[in-house]
Amino acid sequence: MEEDVLSGMSLAEATFRDLTPEEREKCKTFWSKFKALERVQFGSLLIFFLVPAMSQWLHMRFPVFVWWAPFFAFLVAHVWLYALDCPRCGATFSGGLIALLPRVRYPWKCYGCDLSRRELKYVSSH
Repeated sequence: MEEDVLSGMSLAEATFRDLTPEEREKCKTFWSKFKALERVQFGSLLIFFLVPAMSQWLHMRFPVFVWWAPFFAFLVAHVWLYALDCPRCGATFSGGLIALLPRVRYPWKCYGCDLSRRELKYVSSH
């Protein structure tokens, strides 16, 4: 993490030292929602790819919806992740759903104020 030479503080500390308790709580709530959606995405994608392998390994057929339900859960979580609003500036964190269409780019920072995931993680842990 980068440091401010004069104050000895990291950039995340310098950025968030003046936050009110309400703003900190807003950041913590956003971060927990963001991480939950990430976990849903990862887990559902993992299940989507494991169901066919398990059906071959167990020599049984699963209904079609058992295979496609995790894929739809992944899509819903992915779209929801792109629709989250930034806790600092209120803009759509990832650039919005329009950013989802032309490319698959993971939301690493806010398009409005450049609030990064690293900074959010710092605030939620302190």
